[in-house]
Amino acid sequence: MSAALRASVQPIVIVGGRSSRFGRDKLREPVPSGSGVPAAALLVDAPIAALRRVFGPRVRLVGACHADVAARGDGMIEDRYPGAGPMGGILSALESWAGPVMVLPGDLPGITARSIELLLAAANDHPDTAAVVARGERLEPCIGLYRPATRRIMARRIAERCASLHDLLPDADRVVVELPSDDLVNVNRPSDLPLR
Repeated sequence: MSAALRASVQPIVIVGGRSSRFGRDKLREPVPSGSGVPAAALLVDAPIAALRRVFGPRVRLVGACHADVAARGDGMIEDRYPGAGPMGGILSALESWAGPVMVLPGDLPGITARSIELLLAAANDHPDTAAVVARGERLEPCIGLYRPATRRIMARRIAERCASLHDLLPDADRVVVELPSDDLVNVNRPSDLPLR
């Protein structure tokens, strides 16, 4: 693994969602001990902790969020494209950083440092690819590494109001990494939370 690659990556967690299916701010939900984070942790702490294990205490949060959530990260990046979903957050991070960004959504209670390391290793092995994204039971483009080469296409897609990450890049421009499905389960409804 290239130390230069690791140092060049800005780790980010997307925190600007509306939690409409959840019914309240899901990122502020407490999670049970034994899920990889301290007993008093919030849902958002799991992806932050996993990224810190790989990159150290330099995880930035992207998006408008409650002060309780903002205080969990190591800094904030303003979402310059509110309403454009995760793509807007990723593009905002890419525009504020010279290198690639490693992105996770804030609602991944089972994400592990091992899965992040696998994504980083794939990026190291494929230095010319625009993105490295996860796949479990399905493609998970909100979990991955995006290089600056994706900025122009993201900006165009946002301007066209087509902000889906699923078809952002052709297969030739991205590497897909198979990861354990348990690592990739996101929380959309209260019933998706780990059992207490």
